Amino acid sequence: MKVMKLNILTFMTLALFALTFTSCDSDPIRGCMDANAENYNADAEEDDGSCSYARDKFIGSYLGELSCPGVLGAISNPMFAFEISEGITEGVDNVGILLVTLGVTINGTVSGNDISINSLIPGYPFDATGNGMPDFNVDLTVTGSATLDSAGSMMTGQLDIVAVNEMFAVNETDSCALSGTKQ
Repeated sequence: MKVMKLNILTFMTLALFALTFTSCDSDPIRGCMDANAENYNADAEEDDGSCSYARDKFIGSYLGELSCPGVLGAISNPMFAFEISEGITEGVDNVGILLVTLGVTINGTVSGNDISINSLIPGYPFDATGNGMPDFNVDLTVTGSATLDSAGSMMTGQLDIVAVNEMFAVNETDSCALSGTKQ
């Protein structure tokens, strides 16, 4: 009986020792596992859904001004509205920019606090006289860039717009200042 008590006591001691000193698996490191995200965590072992992308801070509605000092002055507007949303093309840095006031969407690519624009808008109804009625259609090429301030509320930039209509011998370029406050 003494041997059995000793074996049970030894077994219990060994079991308690094993439970006390056996290393437990630690919880996996959770974080953003997408290398394209601004908050990418190279040490993460499990994605926690927290990824945020440069474009996220741009997404929203803006109200500001578009000022074209040259030949495209007819599209200038002191109450210029635009909306930025996720782009329809692949890539976490792509955005769509709906120029509400002009009724067109252009494409942009975000990097940090900057957005680059490069779009072609074919057949845009152009009001050359500024009377509210389109005079003819033009193909617009819109390039440029804008920067979002560190607070994420004010965007300023420049759009270089080329309007072309071969039938009417139109080939006009203007550099337009763009500003907008996030609503």
